[in-house]
Amino acid sequence: MNILHALQFSQQCLNGIGQLGYEVEISTDFELAQKEMNKLGKHEFSPMLMAQANDFTSANCFWMFLKRDGRIIGGACAKYDDLERETVASYWERTLKRHYPVPGAQTVFVRAESAACQLRGRMVYMGDLFIQKEERGSPHLIRYYTHLLFVTVRMKWPDVDWIYVFLRSQEVFRGRVALYGFTDCVPGVLAWEDSINYRSVSDQLASISAERLAHIVTHYATEPGELMRFIVDGKG
Repeated sequence: MNILHALQFSQQCLNGIGQLGYEVEISTDFELAQKEMNKLGKHEFSPMLMAQANDFTSANCFWMFLKRDGRIIGGACAKYDDLERETVASYWERTLKRHYPVPGAQTVFVRAESAACQLRGRMVYMGDLFIQKEERGSPHLIRYYTHLLFVTVRMKWPDVDWIYVFLRSQEVFRGRVALYGFTDCVPGVLAWEDSINYRSVSDQLASISAERLAHIVTHYATEPGELMRFIVDGKG
C-alpha cells in the first residue's frame, strides 16, 4: 500500500468524521472497552473478541471508539492472527469450538472450503461494531469510520493479507457490505450446531484482501469525491 495515499485517505476520513461532529480514539484497555460498550446498550460480544476469553495485547488487538463531545458513542474491535501454514478452515473449526463449546458435539463446520480457502496467512477479524441507538442514522459516518478502521489495520499490521467479518444476512441485504467497504461476500461458509445462539448458517463471510484494500486506498486518496458518491442520508 502506498503510504502517502494511506495518510491522505486516513486524513480524509478523519476530516469527514470531524465535520459530522465526531472524533475517534484507539484503545487497548480491552476490559474497559467492553464496559464502555455495555453502557451504550451492547451486551453480547463475539467470544473471538472478548477480553476474558483471549490473551490480547496491544500488538495483536485494538478497539477504535467513536466519540462525540468527548463521550464514547460507539466502536468496533480488530484482532490480528498469523495462521502461518494452517488453513483457515482448520483455524475456524479449532478456535470456534473453544469459543462456543457444546459438550460432545462439533460446534461449527466449514461448508464452503473453496470460498474460505482464499483467506490465508495473516488475517484481521473485525467485529462487534456498535453505535449507540440515539447516534445512528448517518451512513456517511459509518462509511468514513469503517474505511478509517481498514486503513488503521493496514498501517498497524503492514503484513496483513486479509480483513474479514461475519455479517448477518439482514445486514448484507441492507447493503452493509458495500457501505462498510468489503469487496467479497459469501453465504453459507459456516454451519453451526443448533444450540449456538446468535450464530446461523445464514451468516455471511465478508472480506477484503490487502491487494484490493491498497487499490481502494489509492483510488479514494486520488479521487476524494468518490468515497461518498451515491451515499444518501437515511437510517443507518
